[in-house]
Amino acid sequence: MSWIELGTGLVVLIVGLILSKWLQRVMRNQLRKRMPEGMANNTARLGYYALVFMALISGFMTAGLDVSGLMVAGGMVGVAVGFASKTTVSNLISGLFLYLSRPIYIGDPVEIGGVAGVVQDIAPFATRIETWDGSVANIPNDKVFSSVIKNYRDVAKTKMKYNIKIKHTNNPDKAIEAIRNLLKIEHFLLKKPEAAVYFSRITKDYLQLSIRAWSSASKDYPLKQELLKRITKELKKNKFKLL
Repeated sequence: MSWIELGTGLVVLIVGLILSKWLQRVMRNQLRKRMPEGMANNTARLGYYALVFMALISGFMTAGLDVSGLMVAGGMVGVAVGFASKTTVSNLISGLFLYLSRPIYIGDPVEIGGVAGVVQDIAPFATRIETWDGSVANIPNDKVFSSVIKNYRDVAKTKMKYNIKIKHTNNPDKAIEAIRNLLKIEHFLLKKPEAAVYFSRITKDYLQLSIRAWSSASKDYPLKQELLKRITKELKKNKFKLL
C-alpha cells in the first residue's frame, strides 16, 4: 500500500460519505411525498447505513487494504442485528409496502385480522385502528400485511345480520311485528333491498328469529351494534323473553 493508494482511498471514502448523506436527503424528500414523515425518515436512514458501509468497503479496497475481515465482521454484525431487529425491520418494510400498494387509507372503515374500525394512522411500525366500541388497536404492520384486509371504503351497501332467540312462551308473530316496525323508522337503513324478519330455527327450547337489513357501507359498522341494542330494547319493552 502506497501513500497514493492511501490518499486515493481516503478521497473515495470522503466522497462516498458525502454522497451517502446527499442520497439520504434525496430519498427522504421523495419518500415524504408518498408516506408519513416518520416512515420516510426511517427508510432513508436504513438506505444511508447501507451506503456508508459500501463507501467504507470501496475506500479500503482503493487504499489496498484487505477488506475480507471487515466484510466477514460486517456480515456477522448484520446477522446479529438482523436477528435482534427482525420484527422491527419486518414491520417497517411491511409498512412501506402498505403505503406503496395502498390497500387502506387513513379514514377507511376496515376489518383486519378480526379487528374492525376506522384507520386512524399508518405509522412506520404499526397501524392504528379506532374500533367501533371506541378503543384503539395498534396492529403491527407485518400482521396487517399478512392478514386478510376487508376495506369497506368503496362498498355502496352492506348487509346487517342478526339472530335473536326468544322463548316459546312469547308470541313470535308479535315479536316479528315489533322488530319490523322498529326497522321501518330507522332512517339509516336502506328501503331497497327491504329489511326482512323471519323464523330461521325452531327447537324445544327457543325460537330463533333472523333479521337481515341493508345500510350504507359508510354507516354500517358504527350503527350495527347500536341497531342490535335497539332491537333488544324494543323486545324487552314489549315483555319478550330473550335467551
